[in-house]
Order: sequence, then structure tokens, then C-alpha cells
Amino acid sequence: MSALQYAPPLSDLDLAWEITSRVLHEGAEDTRMPALCLMACIVAKYPLGVLQDLAEDMLSTFIAEAKPTADEIDLIRYFRASEV
Repeated sequence: MSALQYAPPLSDLDLAWEITSRVLHEGAEDTRMPALCLMACIVAKYPLGVLQDLAEDMLSTFIAEAKPTADEIDLIRYFRASEV
């Protein structure tokens, strides 16, 4: 990602955090991976800096909480590396 790339508004990160948090705490087991992948896509939008660090910390916390398998981690990494 280019350092000159536009950073999305903080509200995108807040919304992704809220959705992922609700899914992990209240959602069905089969909804966890889509939520984590959504969060990874949002994290991927932020250029290097404080907001990306914050987003990475949030994603890491959710991953630790969800305890995904190795294959699921690979999928999350795929979305984290994407530029969608």
C-alpha cells in the first residue's frame, strides 16, 4: 500500500470493530470467519501509521479471542494483504 494512499475515516474502523465484536460474542460459530475477514479488509485499507497500528491491534485481539485454525489464519492473512 502506498504511503500516499487515502486513509478511510475512523468510523469505518469503529463499525468493523462493532460488527466483529458482536459476532464473536453473540453470533453463531459459522459467522466468526466472515467477521474476521471483514475486519482484515478494513485493516488493509489503512496506510502505515497510528491508525493502522490501532487497526492491527484490534484485529490481533479478535484473532486471539476467536482462536482460529491455521487454515483460518491463512484466510485472514489473505484478506489482510488484499487491496480491495
